[in-house]
Amino acid sequence: MACPALVRRSKCNAQPCPTDCVLSAYSDYGECSKSCGGGSQSRTRSISVDVAFGGMACASLTQKKGCNEQPCPANCRVSQWALWSHCSRTCSAGFQARTRVVKSEAKFGGKKCPKLTMTQACNNGPCPVHCDVSPFGEWSECTLSCGTGSQTRSRTVVSTAKNGGYVCPFLSESRLCRTRACPVDCVVAAYSKWSACSQSCGTGYQSRTRKITTRRQQMGKACPALKQSKKCNLQSCPEDCTLSAFGDWTTCSKTCGGGSQTRTRSVTRESAYGGAKCATLSNSRACNSFACPIDCTVSKWERWSICSNSCGGGIQSRSRTVSMEFSHGGKSCPHLAESQACKEEVSCPVDCVVSTFGPYTECSKTCGEGQQTRQRQITTTPLHGGKACPALEQSSKCNVDKCPVDCELGAWKEWTGCAVKCGGGLKTRRRPVLRKAEHGGKACAARKETNECNAQGCGCTHVYCVVQPGTRHIKVMHHRLERGGRKHRCKYNYGTQNCECMCYNDVKLPFQAA
Repeated sequence: MACPALVRRSKCNAQPCPTDCVLSAYSDYGECSKSCGGGSQSRTRSISVDVAFGGMACASLTQKKGCNEQPCPANCRVSQWALWSHCSRTCSAGFQARTRVVKSEAKFGGKKCPKLTMTQACNNGPCPVHCDVSPFGEWSECTLSCGTGSQTRSRTVVSTAKNGGYVCPFLSESRLCRTRACPVDCVVAAYSKWSACSQSCGTGYQSRTRKITTRRQQMGKACPALKQSKKCNLQSCPEDCTLSAFGDWTTCSKTCGGGSQTRTRSVTRESAYGGAKCATLSNSRACNSFACPIDCTVSKWERWSICSNSCGGGIQSRSRTVSMEFSHGGKSCPHLAESQACKEEVSCPVDCVVSTFGPYTECSKTCGEGQQTRQRQITTTPLHGGKACPALEQSSKCNVDKCPVDCELGAWKEWTGCAVKCGGGLKTRRRPVLRKAEHGGKACAARKETNECNAQGCGCTHVYCVVQPGTRHIKVMHHRLERGGRKHRCKYNYGTQNCECMCYNDVKLPFQAA
């Protein structure tokens, strides 16, 4: 018998050699997570060759950076509307208003504040109409000719009350009549003593009175006179002599150096009834005791001054100066200044006066800059060259905020290639922004879409299996990189009588925005 084999061979170090991770280039940065106030955007890369058997591990697949750091627009914030004011009228058509206040102003291009005042029509129903009645008619005849009787009078309704107006008052009334007793004649007391005379002479008057003790009633006899007067002190009063005023002094007997002159007066009424006698009727005095007179001389008048007012009438004046003062009784200086009304009277200009502006009209546009106007009236028309009226209409821009613009997206681009050839990967597609959302318009929908691809299993690089000798049991050998997330499935193949493993990527689809 021949010898059996002297050498037996067995496999060793059957595990594959280390494979380093190989990554693709980064994709473009995605859209910023915020349009303002500081957001972030990221880009990714995929694994072209995965690490295996102790090779160099993959670096980060995602890279981020900050974006849109500018402050976000802050819109104007206003309070809630206050309660409506009372209606301007308690009945019929009126108006009422309400207001609100600014809590915070708009910043960084935010929406400007809306209107702070609002008015609306109000109507508290028709106004009350009060009942209107005619005047009372004449009183009827008394039911009795004397003693206590009664009489009535009435009135009619001209218009009835409506809408809560005052109801009609009573339409008839009565009263007592002839309730007095039978006629009572007036009775008076005796006269009082005569009063003192109003004058001590020249005829005066004195009087006396009496009082009513019983008043006339019910058509009794009327009262006689209650006052009586008479003349007194009829004698004439003493009359003093009265004289006229002194006449002018006579011409001085000398023109200068001392002379004399006289003046006289006459009796206008002789004294009578013991009155005072007349005083002397003439007197005299020294005159011209001074040196011979030097008369005052003056210059010619200056030209008239400019009128004190430029319009509406005024005064202008002129003057002259003393060339030589008078002395020793010479002629005194005449007046040195005089004034007169201006000859030409010009009416003063009247400037135009206008009222305050009324409220603005409604804005012509709700956004994108409209126009609104307000007007005022002329209360005083300009006259005589006065200031002309300013503009009676004023316009202002309104609703200057730009109109909202919704985001508009283009069509989807083609799907990208799958990141892996087997074991489950991801593919993406994008669509461009044709027009960005502005001024509060609708924001853009998702611009990126991701889907699964190449879900079939791959040959494993980090897991392998061996068959236990003499059995169909297999033993799976795990590399430490399996903890990185790869899935595997190993089984015994009865055809080849060997074991085999298939591996799959742990793929998770990202959240798909609506």
